[in-house]
Amino acid sequence: MQALPRTPLWDRLKREGRLIEDSDRESNVDFFLPYDHVVATWRDCMGRAYTPDKMFARFEYQARHTYANRIKPPNSKERLSRRNIVRGLTMLAKIFWYVGIVGDYRREFWTFAWPRIKAGDAERLISVGLVAHHLILFSRGASQGKQTASYYSAPLQEVAKAAE
Repeated sequence: MQALPRTPLWDRLKREGRLIEDSDRESNVDFFLPYDHVVATWRDCMGRAYTPDKMFARFEYQARHTYANRIKPPNSKERLSRRNIVRGLTMLAKIFWYVGIVGDYRREFWTFAWPRIKAGDAERLISVGLVAHHLILFSRGASQGKQTASYYSAPLQEVAKAAE
């Protein structure tokens, strides 16, 4: 929804005179289609693409086909430090509570999580649990119009600054 500065898209839209600076809009792009139609279509796509079942299915595919081919960093004293182990266990506990117990998509989460628990893959469980939870909540809010559909739009940046 946003053209970001110092990107080829920004440069092209600037040359074409298609950048709009209006803090009431969710996008800084002057689309060829009507603005409301583009935003509604984007919200619909987010609502469909980030449903828990589809989200965890994509992560499952990635875990089987992509993550397995990643270069594994060597264990180090810092990675295995008491501080990092406590941090990891704290994150897991929060994920288990907020996603696996309280979350309304706990069934999809446990379907993904259980094989990782059996394999001792805490790293993947933490990363996917955090990212999936965030994306599911963000997409729900955005697709329902309760928040902007873009992380980079001015209204959301103002909310983030106010929270700091």
